[in-house]
Amino acid sequence: MESEIDSVGRTDLGFFGYARYLLDKDSVYQNITVDLSTSVKDEKPLQNGFKVYQNYPNPFNPSTIISYSIPVYSQVTLKVFDSLGREVLTLVNQEQKAGNYKVTFNASGFSSGIYFYKLTSGRYTQTRKMILLK
Repeated sequence: MESEIDSVGRTDLGFFGYARYLLDKDSVYQNITVDLSTSVKDEKPLQNGFKVYQNYPNPFNPSTIISYSIPVYSQVTLKVFDSLGREVLTLVNQEQKAGNYKVTFNASGFSSGIYFYKLTSGRYTQTRKMILLK
């Protein structure tokens, strides 16, 4: 590779890491450059709003995972109801930061049937159905 000469007569030696080195007849100059580009990998990017995902596995025996995303810090409750609408368990009842969450529901003490889980945060509420099959 042939070296280039800049406008003040310095020879460009090229990049080494994040620095470019220049050489003139008396010294070597270091011209620091910073790469401002970034790459962010997120398994499940936050939605523009709240999101409750379908539990997995479904049907399940005896446990399943319920995932959800919240975009802002808020009071969150996640409750499980039986097919008659009676509350059978509270899985989450706390303030949480914005982010993605997973909760395990262990139904080993419950009978087979259809259950519902409901996420509430502020004015947002979403309910999904799950099936316990023993």
